[in-house]
Amino acid sequence: MRSFQRDRSLAADGIVGPDTWHALIINVRSGDRRPAVTAVQRLLTTHGHPRRQRRDLLRYVNGEGG
Repeated sequence: MRSFQRDRSLAADGIVGPDTWHALIINVRSGDRRPAVTAVQRLLTTHGHPRRQRRDLLRYVNGEGG
């Protein structure tokens, strides 16, 4: 975490505070195929979440559901 923080000119304290969280968040849109989206899809599949459940979760994360 400290390396991540240093690389982004944040206070390198190893604590995920508000500034670090902001740097960690990656905004995605429906239909995105960027690495952040495929990484989340891969993790959900690995942990046994069916395709429909993954799609619903991604819609919620993208602010389209709820």
